[in-house]
Amino acid sequence: MPPTYIRDVLTFNYVNGANFLSWESFNGFSFGESRGGQGLISDFIFKGGTGGSGHVYEPWTDGATQDYYTMPAYAMGYSIVDAQYQGIYYNAWRNIVVGDPLTAIAWGKQTLPDSIVFEDVNLITGELDIAGNAAFITDGTTLRFKHNG
Repeated sequence: MPPTYIRDVLTFNYVNGANFLSWESFNGFSFGESRGGQGLISDFIFKGGTGGSGHVYEPWTDGATQDYYTMPAYAMGYSIVDAQYQGIYYNAWRNIVVGDPLTAIAWGKQTLPDSIVFEDVNLITGELDIAGNAAFITDGTTLRFKHNG
């Protein structure tokens, strides 16, 4: 696989919230053309991805971001950054997390702003604290509840 595989080989149409994590040694090495023979998280974002986790140097297997912690946390409503950090075994090691810290694919684990309006399809996975007076649900909106216990 060429080191530019994310840009040149993968032909996905990434949905909003698409999350990157790969077991490559240098996938967070650069945001430019230098790539250390690896695919880059910056290529993923360039192609429409939202964010994720990479490695700036060889993390070894126990220092690589662990997807079995990261992906379930993201699906439960943790933000993309919080979910990625849950999969990082060593703090201040060789990992990098890139993304908007407010990006989440499900409602849960958040305190919502004053007067939130739910639209389209919403996945609710945990407790929601509504700081303001009300939450509004527009016509045609779907709220899906998932129990995490």
